[in-house]
Amino acid sequence: MHALCLFALAPPGFRYHELRDRVAQLHGPDPKTWAAEMAPGFAIEGHTLGVYLEYAAAEQGWTLHYADPAVAESAKRITLHGSVEGLTAEDALGVVLATSSLQYNLRSGELYVSKSGAR
Repeated sequence: MHALCLFALAPPGFRYHELRDRVAQLHGPDPKTWAAEMAPGFAIEGHTLGVYLEYAAAEQGWTLHYADPAVAESAKRITLHGSVEGLTAEDALGVVLATSSLQYNLRSGELYVSKSGAR
């Protein structure tokens, strides 16, 4: 995303491919990986789990699914504390859900949230 922003604001003669190649050297060739690394983090303190799950899903391109309306309502009532700074998106999911009664399953870009112990 940042590289795209730089390109949009770049002066005439700017060589986008040089920036792209340099970013690939520093962060790897997969733009999804380095774009996620460069994206600003989410300060979870005081936000609800539901807000964080929506944010994480949007940032990662995942589709968020709740097992049922009661699970979605539960996520809206859980207030988060602490920080997930420096964690990958999936590791952060594990951290924010660890003390809740909820669990997640991530498959092929689909994020499923359900009650712990549910299948």
